[in-house]
Amino acid sequence: KSEEEKMADYLKYVSSESYQSTKLNASLHQLQDTNGLAEKDKMFINFKKRVALEPEQVVRFQPGGEPLLISECLCPKDIPCCEVCGKKRQFEFQIMPQLLYYLKVDSSSSPDGKTIDWGTLLIYTCSENCNIRTGYQEEFLWKQDLT
Repeated sequence: KSEEEKMADYLKYVSSESYQSTKLNASLHQLQDTNGLAEKDKMFINFKKRVALEPEQVVRFQPGGEPLLISECLCPKDIPCCEVCGKKRQFEFQIMPQLLYYLKVDSSSSPDGKTIDWGTLLIYTCSENCNIRTGYQEEFLWKQDLT
């Protein structure tokens, strides 16, 4: 099979209800700490449940899909159109907060207490995959913090 066919098969598999159900049931015992969260924290609970399925995942790739948001606050709005062709941008992938762990980012070890931090980073790309000749194209990144 071609790489595109393999990717299509993989995306279909991880989107299947049986895969999600199996992984979710296996990970529910890890989520006991979320039981006391308020009703308003449903999105955060959903985020934690999904992250528990693949706790080492640092990039979540789902072109044209929906991002996994960490909070109802500060949701992405007004995503700018592609600067090359003017078409709408779509969600393509996100960088998960687990990457901070692997990068060994720790504000307590910084002398001034400053560090990088995020809830999730969302990357939006041209929905038309417009053809540019310069090699790279600037896309849109949206940072969602925990609060």
